[in-house]
Amino acid sequence: EIDEIEVHDSDTSDLSDCVEIGEIVEADSVSGEEDESESDCSSDDDDEVKSHDDEALDDTNSSTVASKEITKKIYIPGQSRPLKEGEELVCDKTAYVMLSSFYTDYPCLSFDPLPVKAPGSDTKCSFPMDVMLVSGTQASHPMRNRIHVMMLGNL
Repeated sequence: EIDEIEVHDSDTSDLSDCVEIGEIVEADSVSGEEDESESDCSSDDDDEVKSHDDEALDDTNSSTVASKEITKKIYIPGQSRPLKEGEELVCDKTAYVMLSSFYTDYPCLSFDPLPVKAPGSDTKCSFPMDVMLVSGTQASHPMRNRIHVMMLGNL
């Protein structure tokens, strides 16, 4: 089971360059599942002995399940399962080095960054950051559409 996928390329259709971080499954919980399937095929005489073992196994499995944390998975549109009714996506702010928000008067399909180099700065990431974005709106009436050239600074 995959907990997280870190995508290094902006194209998510090719996930061959991804780093996968998997969950380590304890050997006891894996062997416990096999023991339960084997107990279905046993004779009646073995059921009495197995029932005591199964109770101990259930105690072990319940403590294993209680000690596991909730796994987080990255949602990739078109590749992840559809959201169930009542489910919602939650932003994990620990995944970002910097996260800022802003609003436009009408929806925009994309924001294209333009290179901005402040005087005396190098090409490495350093805070505060500046970015220039270009976007086009999609208003309900064509006369209200706009092209935005935005300078976001001191981020």
